Amino acid sequence: MSDSQVPQEIQVPCRRWSDLRTFRDVSLQQGFVFIRGQAPAPTGTPLVVTLTLPDNRKLRFRGQVGNVLDPAAAAAHGRHPGFQVMFEPLDENQWQWLNRQVQTQDPAPDPVLVDFLTGELERLERLDPFTLLGLKRQCTQKEVDDGRAAFAQTWHPTRYSTAPYEARQLAASIGNLGEAAYARLETPELRAEAFAALCAGQSMRTQLPAELPAEHERLGADHGHLLEQVRVAQKQQRWGEIVRLYGLALKDEPGSKPLQSGFFYAQAQQALLTGDASLAMQRCQQAVAIDDKNIDAVRLLRKLTEQETERNKSGLRNLFRKKK
Repeated sequence: MSDSQVPQEIQVPCRRWSDLRTFRDVSLQQGFVFIRGQAPAPTGTPLVVTLTLPDNRKLRFRGQVGNVLDPAAAAAHGRHPGFQVMFEPLDENQWQWLNRQVQTQDPAPDPVLVDFLTGELERLERLDPFTLLGLKRQCTQKEVDDGRAAFAQTWHPTRYSTAPYEARQLAASIGNLGEAAYARLETPELRAEAFAALCAGQSMRTQLPAELPAEHERLGADHGHLLEQVRVAQKQQRWGEIVRLYGLALKDEPGSKPLQSGFFYAQAQQALLTGDASLAMQRCQQAVAIDDKNIDAVRLLRKLTEQETERNKSGLRNLFRKKK
C-alpha cells in the first residue's frame, strides 16, 4: 500500500475509563463523533481514529470524514468549527470486547439518580417545544439557538459519563428531546406553525423522533447492544424510543424476524398509550405472525383478545337489556 492509500490517523486521548464508556455509549452508538478543528481531508476520505486507553493500549476505529462545520457556519450558530467522523459498524467481537472493558469499571446502580432522571424525562415530555427550551412564544432565531445550546449543555453526555448505564441512557434521551424540540422551531416558518397550533389548542408535546437524520443511521445492529437499550427503554415504557431502535436495526438486517416482530410489538404498545386498541391488536397480530416465539407479543395479543371478547359480551348484554 502506498502512502497515499494509508488512511489518515486522528489521535484521541482516553484519560479515564469513563471516557471509554462515553465513547461507546455516545459516539459508537450513534455512529459518528464530532471533533473540533479543521478537517484533515475532504468529506468521504477514509481515516482512522486511534483511542489511547488509560493503560496505554490503543484502539483503532475505521471511518471517513463526514459533515464539516466551517468557521463561518460555526460562528453563525454559536458553535465551534469542526467535522464529523462517520464510523464503520463494529462487528460482534469488537462490541463484546468493548463491553467487557467497560463492565470491569462500570459504577454500581444508582436508583436515586435513575428516579430523578425518569421524573425529569416524564416532566419534559409533557412540555411544548417553546417551554422545553425556555423560550417565549415570539422568539428570534438567536434565542432559539441559545435555548438549544443551553438545554444541550445541561444534559450533555459528559455530565453523566461516570453514572451507571441506565442513568446515562435516560440523560441521552432527555438530550434528544431538546433536539426534537429544536427541529420544530428551527426556522421562522416552523415557529409560526408551532405558535398557531398552540393558539388553536392543539397538543404540542415534545417527543423523540421516530427516526434519526441520515448521518445517524450507521448504527450497527449488534443484538446484545440493542437489547440492552431496549431493556432500559422498556422499564420506562418508552415505546416510541423502542420503535426507533428497532427501526434502525432493521435497516441493517431487514430480514430479521425477531427484529421485525419486536418492531410491531413496540408499535402495538405505542398504540395502546394513545388509546387505539384496534391498531394495537393489528400490530400485535403482525408481531406474532412473524415470530410466534415473541412471548411478550403472544401475551399481549391474548390480553387484547380477551378484552375484545369481554367488550363484545357487554355489548350483547346491553342490547338484550334494551330489547326487554
